[in-house]
Amino acid sequence: MSKTNKITERLEKDLLESKQLFKVVFDHSPAAITVTDNQDRIIACNPMVEKMLGMTKKDLFNKPINVLFSTEEWKRIGSLIKRHRGKLTNAMAKIICKDGTLLDVSASTSILKTAKVR
Repeated sequence: MSKTNKITERLEKDLLESKQLFKVVFDHSPAAITVTDNQDRIIACNPMVEKMLGMTKKDLFNKPINVLFSTEEWKRIGSLIKRHRGKLTNAMAKIICKDGTLLDVSASTSILKTAKVR
């Protein structure tokens, strides 16, 4: 086996292990985690989100994240996110649950810039 093949094989193994670790942490985190795309649509959420909001992944998938907030609350949170350049920690917010009740949460955001595919 060539040195290049060994390196490629090792990188593939490391990537797989990294993905598995992420999945375990994401799925078992006691914190509610949502992931959105660059258009603010929910593309993933962990089981804690479902439990807290009384919604399923199917209820949330591809929905704009702002549906979880009142209009006023979304404007306030959006303003804080902009002011903190995408890295907001422990901002108190009210989230709308499936049954319409409001849930007080401590919200944190991190905007990740991804590399463009060539």
